[in-house]
Amino acid sequence: MGLYGEYIMKLDEWFEKNRYKCQSFSNIKRLVRLKKEKGLTISLCIPTLNEEKTLGKVLDTVKPLMDKHHLLDEIIVIDGNSTDSTKDIAEMRGAKFFRDSEILRRYGSVGGKGDALWKALYVSQGDIIIFLDADIKNIHPRFVYGLIGPLLTQNNINFTKAFYRRPIKVGEKIVPLGGGRVTELLIRPLFNMYFPELSAFIQPLSGEYAGRREVLEKLSFFTGYGIETSLLIDISKKYGLETMAQVDLKKRVHRNQDIASLSNMSFGILQVFTKRANTMGKLIQVKDIRRSYNTIERYRNDHNKIDYKMKPKLIREKQRPPIITINEYRKKFNKESDPSWEKYTLQKIVYTDLDGTMIDHHTYSYIDSLDAINLLKKKKIPIIICTSKTRAEIEKYRISLNIRDPFISENGGAIFIPKNYFKFEYSFDKETSKYKIIEFGTSVETLRKILDTIKQQGYRITTFEDMSETQLAKDAGLKKEEAQAAKLREYDEAFKIRNKKDTEKITQIITDEGYNHTKGGRYAHIMGQNDKGKAVLILTELFRRKYKDLGRETKTIGLGDGQNDIPMLKEVDIPIIVKNTANPELDVDFDVKRTRQNGPKGWSRSVKELI
Repeated sequence: MGLYGEYIMKLDEWFEKNRYKCQSFSNIKRLVRLKKEKGLTISLCIPTLNEEKTLGKVLDTVKPLMDKHHLLDEIIVIDGNSTDSTKDIAEMRGAKFFRDSEILRRYGSVGGKGDALWKALYVSQGDIIIFLDADIKNIHPRFVYGLIGPLLTQNNINFTKAFYRRPIKVGEKIVPLGGGRVTELLIRPLFNMYFPELSAFIQPLSGEYAGRREVLEKLSFFTGYGIETSLLIDISKKYGLETMAQVDLKKRVHRNQDIASLSNMSFGILQVFTKRANTMGKLIQVKDIRRSYNTIERYRNDHNKIDYKMKPKLIREKQRPPIITINEYRKKFNKESDPSWEKYTLQKIVYTDLDGTMIDHHTYSYIDSLDAINLLKKKKIPIIICTSKTRAEIEKYRISLNIRDPFISENGGAIFIPKNYFKFEYSFDKETSKYKIIEFGTSVETLRKILDTIKQQGYRITTFEDMSETQLAKDAGLKKEEAQAAKLREYDEAFKIRNKKDTEKITQIITDEGYNHTKGGRYAHIMGQNDKGKAVLILTELFRRKYKDLGRETKTIGLGDGQNDIPMLKEVDIPIIVKNTANPELDVDFDVKRTRQNGPKGWSRSVKELI
């Protein structure tokens, strides 16, 4: 039959075996008995945002399952700062009410359904947690007992997902199967193409599902509408499709969103899908995953005629780490003495500039940072050199420090990944005997032609190409062999502007020609559309994919001191500006940490404190 036929048979088997009907679990007394026999508790969590029209009916319907039948142990409402009477309705009916902005305040409030569910894991107590949307107009107890049933009757089931008929109102007419538009137009085709094992979920984006705490606490949660997509991908990957089930809840009636809202939702879901597909090697997108979404709006112009305008909108799905990695959570649930959670801790990755940070600005020595470098290597934390220096220059430090991790050369011109470093397939542009290379930069020959044009206009600049090895060695304080390595440029040309008054005019010429420029510790640089930040984003995605299989989330740390480091610092989780008295203090418009000590000493202290 072949592999494909066997795979289809396996998926078909799962589709039949792990698909349940809610009425199979309508014997609530039996479920309560099983719950007591297994010593389990069950929490129902309802995320809300201005749901006063439907929340009361939802709570009135499910509350007897707690007060009368004792199937539920608690009902919790997690609210996204509603401005209507949602809070009063919840508390009047005996539900526990929390505003998500007041839960785990140290970690901030992002907003969105996924963030509410992540925080629900902290405030709830149950061994089994059910998530139920608040806008269900035809609410019935089956929405609860249907999802709980397989988790109580089948020990191997970790997660249950709802499916149902979703009628949609079109004008005055009700179309029985008109709902699920984002599912059918976006997610089902994507699942079939890249995650075919998930194509058998009838309603992959349904908002009702339940799972065991011991599973949910070990998963990342995206904060927006992408949460349903990521949970299916992650649970299937980590625990296997056989631990998942879907339950027919018959019919769900709710308010239908307009096309514009569904379009925004789809873009957020697509962000999450792309990130997960990148991480798992299903789809490698070498360019940035977009966060800006261009929408088209109709309006009446000054002549009272219908016109159109394009309006960009920022849609960003933030990823929360597995909540078991949060100290407060482990303390609350007495997991501090359980060493098993440690394999789910964050895997740190350090991106660092060289001159004035890890090595001394004047002497190029790394003696003051050596202890911290050795600590990183001992803890198996990747050290990613991300600098304006050339491949040849970086290799010298990698050899002397025995650093074997990838590196980024010439202000994000290229990523050099040692062969066999990542044990999976990914896209790259070149391959040598030592590296797989992902290129972002423009060839140095093209860049030098632009600088030649600037010289011809009468501006006095001196490029690395203009200087002999001896001249460059003297100018930069290098040894002759180090100057030779510095001249072996591939994606960026360094130069000096002899008359500082010309700086603005020269950089404007570079910009007008369609190229970028930046300033390092000593020299100006011309380059293509690359920068350190773009390279960091792509390499981080590859690391996320590597550590995902180990159940770890990544935490990126960036250390730099110059203007050319700003794009890198913007893209890491913990940006650190290293004090460098040889250059003016770097001014940025985002939150950063700053070292108190200068150069490698400040670099070393910051690394040790974070590790």
